[in-house]
Amino acid sequence: MAELYVTPLSPGRPNYGRAIGALAVALGTPLMPWQRHVAALSTELLPDGSWAYDTIVTTVPRQAGKTTVRAPIALHRCMLRPMGKCWLTAQTRQDARDIVVDDAGPRFNRSPLRRLGKLRKSQGSEGIYFDSGSFWRVYAPAEDALHGKANEIADVDEMWAFDAVQGAELEQAILPTFTTTGGQFTGVSTAGHAGSEWLWSYVLRGRAAVEAGAREGIAYVEHGLPTELADQVLQDLTNHGPGDPEWELAIQLVTEHHPAYGYTVKPRAIRAAAMGKDMRENPAAFLRAYGNVWSDTVETLIPAATWRGLALEHPEREQLPARFGLGLAAGIDRRDAALVAAWRTHTGRPHVRVLAYRDGISWAADQLDAIKRTYPAALAGCAGAGPVLEVADALKAHHRRDVERLKAQDYSTACSTMLSLILDGALAHDGDQDLAASVGAAVKRTMPSGGWAWDRVSAAGSIALLEAATVAVRLFDHGPAQLEAPEVR
Repeated sequence: MAELYVTPLSPGRPNYGRAIGALAVALGTPLMPWQRHVAALSTELLPDGSWAYDTIVTTVPRQAGKTTVRAPIALHRCMLRPMGKCWLTAQTRQDARDIVVDDAGPRFNRSPLRRLGKLRKSQGSEGIYFDSGSFWRVYAPAEDALHGKANEIADVDEMWAFDAVQGAELEQAILPTFTTTGGQFTGVSTAGHAGSEWLWSYVLRGRAAVEAGAREGIAYVEHGLPTELADQVLQDLTNHGPGDPEWELAIQLVTEHHPAYGYTVKPRAIRAAAMGKDMRENPAAFLRAYGNVWSDTVETLIPAATWRGLALEHPEREQLPARFGLGLAAGIDRRDAALVAAWRTHTGRPHVRVLAYRDGISWAADQLDAIKRTYPAALAGCAGAGPVLEVADALKAHHRRDVERLKAQDYSTACSTMLSLILDGALAHDGDQDLAASVGAAVKRTMPSGGWAWDRVSAAGSIALLEAATVAVRLFDHGPAQLEAPEVR
Protein backbone atom coordinates (compact mmCIF):
# COMPACT_ATOMS: atom_id res chain seq x y z
CA MET A 1 0.00 0.00 0.00
CA ALA A 2 1.40 3.39 -1.01
CA GLU A 3 0.72 6.31 1.30
CA LEU A 4 1.37 9.23 -1.00
CA TYR A 5 0.12 11.99 1.30
CA VAL A 6 -1.44 11.13 4.66
CA THR A 7 -2.20 13.39 7.60
CA PRO A 8 -0.98 11.39 10.62
CA LEU A 9 -2.92 10.86 13.82
CA SER A 10 -2.00 13.29 16.60
CA PRO A 11 -0.73 11.53 19.75
CA GLY A 12 -2.88 12.23 22.79
CA ARG A 13 -5.94 13.33 20.87
CA PRO A 14 -9.07 11.26 21.49
CA ASN A 15 -11.03 9.98 18.51
CA TYR A 16 -13.92 7.67 17.71
CA GLY A 17 -11.96 5.34 15.45
CA ARG A 18 -12.59 2.22 17.56
CA ALA A 19 -16.32 2.92 17.85
CA ILE A 20 -16.61 3.41 14.09
CA GLY A 21 -14.63 0.22 13.55
CA ALA A 22 -17.11 -1.66 15.76
CA LEU A 23 -20.00 -0.29 13.70
CA ALA A 24 -18.27 -1.44 10.52
CA VAL A 25 -18.04 -4.95 11.95
CA ALA A 26 -21.73 -4.83 12.86
CA LEU A 27 -22.46 -3.85 9.26
CA GLY A 28 -20.46 -6.83 8.03
CA THR A 29 -17.60 -4.80 6.52
CA PRO A 30 -14.60 -4.69 8.89
CA LEU A 31 -12.33 -1.76 8.11
CA MET A 32 -9.00 -2.11 6.34
CA PRO A 33 -5.96 -0.23 7.72
CA TRP A 34 -6.42 2.82 5.49
CA GLN A 35 -10.09 2.99 6.43
CA ARG A 36 -9.34 2.71 10.15
CA HIS A 37 -6.94 5.61 9.79
CA VAL A 38 -9.57 7.78 8.05
CA ALA A 39 -12.18 6.89 10.69
CA ALA A 40 -9.88 7.91 13.52
CA LEU A 41 -8.41 10.95 11.77
CA SER A 42 -11.76 12.44 10.82
CA THR A 43 -13.05 12.21 14.40
CA GLU A 44 -10.06 13.59 16.29
CA LEU A 45 -11.15 15.98 19.02
CA LEU A 46 -9.57 19.17 20.30
CA PRO A 47 -9.50 19.92 24.05
CA ASP A 48 -12.69 21.99 23.76
CA GLY A 49 -14.54 19.02 22.27
CA SER A 50 -14.70 20.36 18.71
CA TRP A 51 -13.51 18.45 15.68
CA ALA A 52 -9.84 18.97 14.87
CA TYR A 53 -10.62 18.94 11.13
CA ASP A 54 -13.55 20.67 9.48
CA THR A 55 -12.56 19.28 6.07
CA ILE A 56 -11.54 15.69 5.33
CA VAL A 57 -10.66 14.74 1.76
CA THR A 58 -9.60 11.24 0.75
CA THR A 59 -8.50 10.11 -2.72
CA VAL A 60 -8.08 6.40 -3.35
CA PRO A 61 -8.37 4.08 -6.37
CA ARG A 62 -11.55 2.42 -7.48
CA GLN A 63 -12.64 -0.61 -5.44
CA ALA A 64 -10.75 0.61 -2.37
CA GLY A 65 -13.84 0.60 -0.16
CA LYS A 66 -15.06 4.20 -0.19
CA THR A 67 -18.61 3.29 0.80
CA THR A 68 -17.64 0.86 3.54
CA VAL A 69 -15.76 3.58 5.41
CA ARG A 70 -18.18 6.48 4.90
CA ALA A 71 -21.24 4.48 6.02
CA PRO A 72 -20.07 3.69 9.57
CA ILE A 73 -18.71 7.23 9.99
CA ALA A 74 -22.08 8.75 9.03
CA LEU A 75 -24.08 6.27 11.10
CA HIS A 76 -21.82 6.83 14.10
CA ARG A 77 -22.44 10.58 13.86
CA CYS A 78 -26.19 9.93 13.74
CA MET A 79 -25.90 7.90 16.93
CA LEU A 80 -23.56 10.38 18.60
CA ARG A 81 -25.60 13.52 17.92
CA PRO A 82 -29.40 13.39 18.41
CA MET A 83 -31.11 15.31 15.62
CA GLY A 84 -27.84 15.17 13.72
CA LYS A 85 -28.27 15.73 10.00
CA CYS A 86 -25.80 13.93 7.73
CA TRP A 87 -26.01 14.22 3.96
CA LEU A 88 -24.46 12.56 0.93
CA THR A 89 -24.43 13.72 -2.67
CA ALA A 90 -22.72 12.45 -5.82
CA GLN A 91 -22.68 13.12 -9.56
CA THR A 92 -26.43 12.55 -9.56
CA ARG A 93 -29.06 11.86 -6.96
CA GLN A 94 -29.29 8.29 -8.28
CA ASP A 95 -25.57 7.75 -7.68
CA ALA A 96 -25.98 8.94 -4.09
CA ARG A 97 -29.06 6.76 -3.67
CA ASP A 98 -27.11 3.73 -4.86
CA ILE A 99 -24.61 4.27 -2.04
CA VAL A 100 -27.04 4.84 0.84
CA VAL A 101 -30.11 2.85 -0.15
CA ASP A 102 -28.78 0.02 -2.32
CA ASP A 103 -25.35 -0.53 -0.73
CA ALA A 104 -25.37 0.58 2.90
CA GLY A 105 -29.14 0.13 3.38
CA PRO A 106 -29.31 -3.68 3.16
CA ARG A 107 -26.29 -4.01 5.46
CA PHE A 108 -27.98 -1.70 7.96
CA ASN A 109 -31.14 -3.80 7.84
CA ARG A 110 -29.18 -7.00 8.49
CA SER A 111 -27.27 -5.50 11.42
CA PRO A 112 -28.20 -4.95 15.07
CA LEU A 113 -28.47 -1.23 14.21
CA ARG A 114 -31.85 -1.81 12.57
CA ARG A 115 -33.44 -1.61 16.04
CA LEU A 116 -32.41 2.06 16.21
CA GLY A 117 -34.02 3.29 13.03
CA LYS A 118 -35.21 2.43 9.55
CA LEU A 119 -34.29 2.67 5.90
CA ARG A 120 -36.50 4.80 3.67
CA LYS A 121 -36.52 4.27 -0.08
CA SER A 122 -39.29 6.60 -1.23
CA GLN A 123 -38.28 9.26 -3.76
CA GLY A 124 -37.28 12.52 -2.11
CA SER A 125 -36.57 11.11 1.35
CA GLU A 126 -34.11 8.29 0.66
CA GLY A 127 -31.91 7.62 3.66
CA ILE A 128 -31.44 5.94 7.02
CA TYR A 129 -33.47 7.56 9.80
CA PHE A 130 -32.85 7.06 13.51
CA ASP A 131 -35.44 7.20 16.28
CA SER A 132 -33.33 9.96 17.87
CA GLY A 133 -34.22 12.27 14.98
CA SER A 134 -30.86 11.89 13.24
CA PHE A 135 -30.55 10.79 9.64
CA TRP A 136 -28.15 10.02 6.81
CA ARG A 137 -29.86 11.20 3.64
CA VAL A 138 -29.09 11.70 -0.02
CA TYR A 139 -29.61 14.83 -2.07
CA ALA A 140 -28.95 15.90 -5.63
CA PRO A 141 -26.02 18.29 -6.11
CA ALA A 142 -28.28 20.91 -7.68
CA GLU A 143 -30.93 20.79 -4.95
CA ASP A 144 -31.43 23.38 -2.22
CA ALA A 145 -31.88 20.63 0.37
CA LEU A 146 -29.12 21.93 2.64
CA HIS A 147 -30.06 25.59 2.69
CA GLY A 148 -31.25 26.71 6.12
CA LYS A 149 -30.20 23.45 7.75
CA ALA A 150 -27.75 22.91 10.62
CA ASN A 151 -25.78 19.87 9.52
CA GLU A 152 -23.21 17.53 11.02
CA ILE A 153 -21.72 16.06 7.85
CA ALA A 154 -22.01 16.97 4.18
CA ASP A 155 -20.28 14.29 2.13
CA VAL A 156 -19.53 14.43 -1.61
CA ASP A 157 -18.78 11.26 -3.53
CA GLU A 158 -16.40 11.31 -6.50
CA MET A 159 -15.45 14.97 -6.30
CA TRP A 160 -13.53 14.58 -9.56
CA ALA A 161 -16.82 14.71 -11.50
CA PHE A 162 -17.49 18.36 -10.57
CA ASP A 163 -15.86 21.27 -12.34
CA ALA A 164 -14.88 24.52 -10.63
CA VAL A 165 -18.29 26.17 -11.06
CA GLN A 166 -20.25 23.16 -9.86
CA GLY A 167 -17.90 22.76 -6.90
CA ALA A 168 -18.28 26.40 -5.90
CA GLU A 169 -22.06 26.04 -6.00
CA LEU A 170 -21.86 23.00 -3.74
CA GLU A 171 -19.65 24.85 -1.27
CA GLN A 172 -22.07 27.79 -1.19
CA ALA A 173 -24.82 25.37 -0.21
CA ILE A 174 -22.78 23.27 2.22
CA LEU A 175 -20.39 25.42 4.23
CA PRO A 176 -22.90 27.84 5.82
CA THR A 177 -24.79 24.88 7.31
CA PHE A 178 -21.92 24.19 9.75
CA THR A 179 -22.10 27.56 11.49
CA THR A 180 -23.94 26.35 14.59
CA THR A 181 -22.93 22.69 14.58
CA GLY A 182 -19.21 22.79 13.88
CA GLY A 183 -19.92 20.17 11.25
CA GLN A 184 -17.59 18.68 8.69
CA PHE A 185 -17.27 18.68 4.92
CA THR A 186 -15.99 15.34 3.65
CA GLY A 187 -15.21 14.00 0.21
CA VAL A 188 -13.96 10.65 -1.04
CA SER A 189 -12.91 10.36 -4.65
CA THR A 190 -10.74 8.69 -7.22
CA ALA A 191 -8.17 10.94 -8.91
CA GLY A 192 -9.52 13.24 -11.60
CA HIS A 193 -8.55 14.58 -15.01
CA ALA A 194 -7.97 17.99 -16.56
CA GLY A 195 -11.61 18.94 -16.05
CA SER A 196 -11.66 18.13 -12.32
CA GLU A 197 -10.64 21.58 -11.13
CA TRP A 198 -12.64 21.48 -7.93
CA LEU A 199 -11.10 18.28 -6.61
CA TRP A 200 -7.66 19.43 -7.74
CA SER A 201 -7.95 22.55 -5.58
CA TYR A 202 -8.54 20.34 -2.53
CA VAL A 203 -5.71 18.00 -3.51
CA LEU A 204 -3.30 20.93 -3.60
CA ARG A 205 -4.56 22.20 -0.23
CA GLY A 206 -4.37 18.74 1.29
CA ARG A 207 -0.88 17.94 0.03
CA ALA A 208 0.38 21.30 1.23
CA ALA A 209 -1.16 20.73 4.66
CA VAL A 210 0.49 17.31 4.97
CA GLU A 211 3.87 18.70 3.94
CA ALA A 212 3.50 21.59 6.40
CA GLY A 213 2.61 19.24 9.26
CA ALA A 214 -0.82 20.87 9.82
CA ARG A 215 -2.93 19.26 12.54
CA GLU A 216 -6.12 21.30 12.20
CA GLY A 217 -8.33 22.53 9.38
CA ILE A 218 -7.98 20.07 6.49
CA ALA A 219 -7.08 16.40 6.87
CA TYR A 220 -5.92 14.69 3.72
CA VAL A 221 -5.37 11.05 2.73
CA GLU A 222 -4.10 9.95 -0.69
CA HIS A 223 -3.18 6.40 -1.67
CA GLY A 224 -2.09 5.08 -5.05
CA LEU A 225 0.73 4.59 -7.48
CA PRO A 226 3.69 6.95 -6.81
CA THR A 227 4.41 9.57 -9.43
CA GLU A 228 7.91 8.21 -10.04
CA LEU A 229 6.39 4.91 -11.22
CA ALA A 230 3.32 6.20 -13.04
CA ASP A 231 5.00 7.34 -16.28
CA GLN A 232 6.83 4.05 -16.79
CA VAL A 233 3.75 2.02 -15.97
CA LEU A 234 1.74 4.04 -18.49
CA GLN A 235 4.36 3.43 -21.19
CA ASP A 236 4.45 -0.30 -20.50
CA LEU A 237 0.66 -0.60 -20.60
CA THR A 238 0.56 1.41 -23.84
CA ASN A 239 3.37 -0.37 -25.67
CA HIS A 240 2.85 -3.93 -24.46
CA GLY A 241 0.04 -6.38 -23.94
CA PRO A 242 -1.03 -9.20 -21.63
CA GLY A 243 1.64 -11.85 -21.39
CA ASP A 244 4.50 -9.45 -22.06
CA PRO A 245 6.82 -9.15 -19.04
CA GLU A 246 6.61 -5.33 -19.09
CA TRP A 247 2.80 -5.33 -19.11
CA GLU A 248 2.57 -7.92 -16.36
CA LEU A 249 5.05 -6.00 -14.18
CA ALA A 250 3.04 -2.80 -14.70
CA ILE A 251 -0.12 -4.54 -13.51
CA GLN A 252 1.76 -5.94 -10.52
CA LEU A 253 2.94 -2.46 -9.52
CA VAL A 254 -0.57 -1.03 -9.75
CA THR A 255 -1.91 -3.91 -7.67
CA GLU A 256 0.73 -3.67 -4.95
CA HIS A 257 0.06 0.03 -4.48
CA HIS A 258 -3.71 -0.39 -4.19
CA PRO A 259 -4.82 0.23 -0.56
CA ALA A 260 -7.21 -2.74 -0.63
CA TYR A 261 -4.57 -5.17 -1.95
CA GLY A 262 -4.43 -8.23 0.27
CA TYR A 263 -7.86 -7.49 1.73
CA THR A 264 -10.77 -7.12 -0.67
CA VAL A 265 -8.93 -6.66 -3.98
CA LYS A 266 -7.15 -9.59 -5.64
CA PRO A 267 -4.44 -9.32 -8.32
CA ARG A 268 -6.61 -11.15 -10.85
CA ALA A 269 -9.33 -8.51 -10.44
CA ILE A 270 -6.95 -5.67 -11.28
CA ARG A 271 -5.60 -7.65 -14.23
CA ALA A 272 -9.11 -8.37 -15.50
CA ALA A 273 -9.98 -4.68 -15.28
CA ALA A 274 -6.88 -3.75 -17.26
CA MET A 275 -7.83 -6.26 -19.97
CA GLY A 276 -11.27 -4.72 -20.48
CA LYS A 277 -11.73 -3.23 -23.93
CA ASP A 278 -12.07 0.38 -22.85
CA MET A 279 -9.16 0.20 -20.41
CA ARG A 280 -6.88 -1.49 -22.96
CA GLU A 281 -7.61 1.32 -25.40
CA ASN A 282 -7.09 4.01 -22.77
CA PRO A 283 -4.36 3.00 -20.28
CA ALA A 284 -4.45 6.48 -18.73
CA ALA A 285 -8.07 5.87 -17.72
CA PHE A 286 -7.08 2.55 -16.17
CA LEU A 287 -4.31 4.21 -14.16
CA ARG A 288 -6.67 6.93 -12.99
CA ALA A 289 -9.23 4.35 -11.88
CA TYR A 290 -6.99 1.73 -10.28
CA GLY A 291 -3.75 3.59 -9.61
CA ASN A 292 -5.31 6.89 -8.49
CA VAL A 293 -3.09 8.67 -11.02
CA TRP A 294 -4.29 12.01 -12.38
CA SER A 295 -4.90 12.24 -16.12
CA ASP A 296 -3.69 15.27 -18.10
CA THR A 297 -6.68 15.21 -20.44
CA VAL A 298 -10.43 15.25 -20.10
CA GLU A 299 -11.54 11.68 -20.62
CA THR A 300 -14.31 11.10 -23.12
CA LEU A 301 -17.60 9.90 -21.75
CA ILE A 302 -18.06 7.59 -24.74
CA PRO A 303 -14.84 5.95 -26.01
CA ALA A 304 -14.30 6.39 -29.74
CA ALA A 305 -13.65 2.68 -30.20
CA THR A 306 -16.98 1.85 -28.56
CA TRP A 307 -18.82 4.13 -30.96
CA ARG A 308 -16.95 2.83 -34.00
CA GLY A 309 -17.91 -0.69 -33.01
CA LEU A 310 -21.61 0.18 -33.42
CA ALA A 311 -21.30 1.20 -37.08
CA LEU A 312 -23.07 -1.04 -39.57
CA GLU A 313 -20.87 -2.81 -42.09
CA HIS A 314 -23.43 -2.20 -44.85
CA PRO A 315 -25.55 0.78 -43.74
CA GLU A 316 -27.16 1.08 -47.17
CA ARG A 317 -29.09 -2.12 -46.45
CA GLU A 318 -31.01 -0.41 -43.63
CA GLN A 319 -33.54 1.68 -45.52
CA LEU A 320 -35.36 4.56 -43.88
CA PRO A 321 -38.75 3.28 -42.65
CA ALA A 322 -42.04 5.10 -43.06
CA ARG A 323 -42.32 5.71 -39.33
CA PHE A 324 -39.44 6.91 -37.19
CA GLY A 325 -38.55 9.32 -34.44
CA LEU A 326 -37.28 12.61 -35.86
CA GLY A 327 -35.02 14.47 -33.44
CA LEU A 328 -34.31 18.18 -33.83
CA ALA A 329 -31.48 19.96 -31.99
CA ALA A 330 -29.60 23.24 -32.17
CA GLY A 331 -26.08 23.92 -30.95
CA ILE A 332 -25.01 26.51 -28.43
CA ASP A 333 -25.00 30.10 -29.74
CA ARG A 334 -27.14 28.82 -32.67
CA ARG A 335 -23.97 27.73 -34.43
CA ASP A 336 -25.51 24.60 -35.98
CA ALA A 337 -28.62 22.45 -36.15
CA ALA A 338 -29.27 18.77 -36.71
CA LEU A 339 -32.05 16.43 -37.76
CA VAL A 340 -31.65 12.74 -36.94
CA ALA A 341 -33.95 9.79 -37.50
CA ALA A 342 -34.22 6.79 -35.16
CA TRP A 343 -36.18 3.56 -35.33
CA ARG A 344 -35.88 -0.04 -34.25
CA THR A 345 -35.21 -2.75 -36.79
CA HIS A 346 -37.12 -6.04 -36.94
CA THR A 347 -34.65 -7.39 -34.37
CA GLY A 348 -35.50 -4.58 -31.96
CA ARG A 349 -32.11 -2.87 -32.26
CA PRO A 350 -32.24 0.96 -32.26
CA HIS A 351 -30.82 2.52 -35.41
CA VAL A 352 -29.94 6.22 -35.83
CA ARG A 353 -29.25 8.06 -39.07
CA VAL A 354 -28.28 11.67 -39.73
CA LEU A 355 -30.76 13.29 -42.11
CA ALA A 356 -29.41 16.85 -42.10
CA TYR A 357 -26.66 18.79 -40.35
CA ARG A 358 -25.60 22.33 -41.25
CA ASP A 359 -24.26 25.56 -39.80
CA GLY A 360 -26.78 27.99 -38.37
CA ILE A 361 -30.39 27.23 -37.47
CA SER A 362 -32.48 29.27 -39.92
CA TRP A 363 -32.66 26.38 -42.40
CA ALA A 364 -33.87 23.74 -39.97
CA ALA A 365 -37.60 24.55 -39.90
CA ASP A 366 -37.93 24.32 -43.69
CA GLN A 367 -35.92 21.10 -43.78
CA LEU A 368 -37.99 19.46 -41.05
CA ASP A 369 -41.18 20.47 -42.85
CA ALA A 370 -39.89 18.87 -46.04
CA ILE A 371 -39.09 15.63 -44.23
CA LYS A 372 -42.53 15.56 -42.63
CA ARG A 373 -44.20 16.02 -46.02
CA THR A 374 -42.29 13.01 -47.33
CA TYR A 375 -42.69 10.97 -44.15
CA PRO A 376 -45.94 12.14 -42.52
CA ALA A 377 -45.82 9.30 -39.96
CA ALA A 378 -42.52 10.54 -38.51
CA LEU A 379 -42.87 11.82 -34.94
CA ALA A 380 -40.80 15.01 -34.59
CA GLY A 381 -39.58 16.55 -31.36
CA CYS A 382 -36.84 18.35 -29.48
CA ALA A 383 -35.58 19.06 -25.98
CA GLY A 384 -37.77 21.52 -24.11
CA ALA A 385 -35.13 24.21 -23.64
CA GLY A 386 -32.40 26.07 -25.52
CA PRO A 387 -32.01 27.61 -29.00
CA VAL A 388 -33.85 24.66 -30.56
CA LEU A 389 -37.12 26.21 -29.38
CA GLU A 390 -36.57 29.04 -31.88
CA VAL A 391 -36.68 26.44 -34.65
CA ALA A 392 -39.80 24.88 -33.16
CA ASP A 393 -41.48 28.30 -33.02
CA ALA A 394 -40.50 29.06 -36.62
CA LEU A 395 -41.87 25.70 -37.72
CA LYS A 396 -45.22 26.48 -36.14
CA ALA A 397 -45.33 30.05 -37.46
CA HIS A 398 -44.33 29.29 -41.06
CA HIS A 399 -45.49 25.72 -41.58
CA ARG A 400 -48.19 25.29 -38.93
CA ARG A 401 -46.46 22.25 -37.55
CA ASP A 402 -45.96 21.41 -33.89
CA VAL A 403 -43.17 19.24 -32.55
CA GLU A 404 -43.06 17.33 -29.29
CA ARG A 405 -41.09 19.24 -26.67
CA LEU A 406 -39.62 16.86 -24.14
CA LYS A 407 -40.00 17.79 -20.50
CA ALA A 408 -36.79 18.03 -18.49
CA GLN A 409 -37.29 14.68 -16.77
CA ASP A 410 -38.13 12.94 -20.04
CA TYR A 411 -35.06 14.39 -21.71
CA SER A 412 -32.88 13.34 -18.77
CA THR A 413 -34.26 9.81 -19.06
CA ALA A 414 -33.63 9.89 -22.80
CA CYS A 415 -29.98 10.85 -22.26
CA SER A 416 -29.49 8.06 -19.74
CA THR A 417 -31.12 5.56 -22.09
CA MET A 418 -28.96 6.71 -25.01
CA LEU A 419 -25.75 6.36 -23.02
CA SER A 420 -26.73 2.87 -21.86
CA LEU A 421 -27.57 1.79 -25.41
CA ILE A 422 -24.18 2.97 -26.61
CA LEU A 423 -22.07 1.52 -23.81
CA ASP A 424 -23.99 -1.76 -23.91
CA GLY A 425 -23.39 -2.11 -27.65
CA ALA A 426 -27.12 -2.14 -28.35
CA LEU A 427 -27.28 0.78 -30.81
CA ALA A 428 -26.53 0.89 -34.54
CA HIS A 429 -25.54 3.83 -36.75
CA ASP A 430 -24.41 4.55 -40.28
CA GLY A 431 -20.90 5.72 -39.46
CA ASP A 432 -21.50 9.43 -40.01
CA GLN A 433 -18.30 11.28 -39.05
CA ASP A 434 -20.03 14.41 -37.76
CA LEU A 435 -22.17 12.28 -35.46
CA ALA A 436 -19.03 10.50 -34.26
CA ALA A 437 -17.45 13.86 -33.41
CA SER A 438 -20.59 14.92 -31.55
CA VAL A 439 -20.58 11.70 -29.52
CA GLY A 440 -16.89 12.12 -28.74
CA ALA A 441 -17.49 15.62 -27.34
CA ALA A 442 -20.20 14.50 -24.90
CA VAL A 443 -20.10 15.33 -21.20
CA LYS A 444 -22.81 15.29 -18.53
CA ARG A 445 -24.48 18.07 -16.59
CA THR A 446 -26.52 17.55 -13.44
CA MET A 447 -30.23 18.38 -13.67
CA PRO A 448 -32.10 20.14 -10.83
CA SER A 449 -34.31 17.04 -10.56
CA GLY A 450 -31.29 14.92 -9.73
CA GLY A 451 -30.84 13.28 -13.12
CA TRP A 452 -28.41 14.36 -15.81
CA ALA A 453 -28.38 15.44 -19.44
CA TRP A 454 -25.87 16.17 -22.18
CA ASP A 455 -24.00 19.40 -21.44
CA ARG A 456 -23.69 21.53 -24.56
CA VAL A 457 -21.83 24.29 -22.64
CA SER A 458 -18.96 22.16 -21.28
CA ALA A 459 -18.75 19.79 -24.24
CA ALA A 460 -15.53 19.70 -26.24
CA GLY A 461 -17.47 20.51 -29.40
CA SER A 462 -20.98 20.63 -30.78
CA ILE A 463 -23.29 17.89 -29.51
CA ALA A 464 -26.30 18.90 -31.61
CA LEU A 465 -26.25 15.61 -33.52
CA LEU A 466 -26.05 13.58 -30.33
CA GLU A 467 -28.92 15.56 -28.82
CA ALA A 468 -31.04 15.03 -31.94
CA ALA A 469 -30.30 11.30 -31.95
CA THR A 470 -31.18 11.08 -28.26
CA VAL A 471 -34.53 12.77 -28.80
CA ALA A 472 -35.24 10.63 -31.88
CA VAL A 473 -34.75 7.36 -29.99
CA ARG A 474 -36.97 8.59 -27.18
CA LEU A 475 -39.72 9.65 -29.59
CA PHE A 476 -39.78 6.37 -31.46
CA ASP A 477 -39.84 4.28 -28.29
CA HIS A 478 -42.55 6.36 -26.59
CA GLY A 479 -44.70 7.51 -29.50
CA PRO A 480 -47.28 5.78 -31.71
CA ALA A 481 -44.52 4.02 -33.69
CA GLN A 482 -43.68 1.81 -30.74
CA LEU A 483 -46.78 -0.32 -31.36
CA GLU A 484 -45.96 -1.48 -34.87
CA ALA A 485 -42.92 -2.78 -36.69
CA PRO A 486 -41.46 -0.11 -39.03
CA GLU A 487 -42.58 -0.31 -42.63
CA VAL A 488 -39.65 0.11 -45.03
CA ARG A 489 -40.16 2.34 -48.01
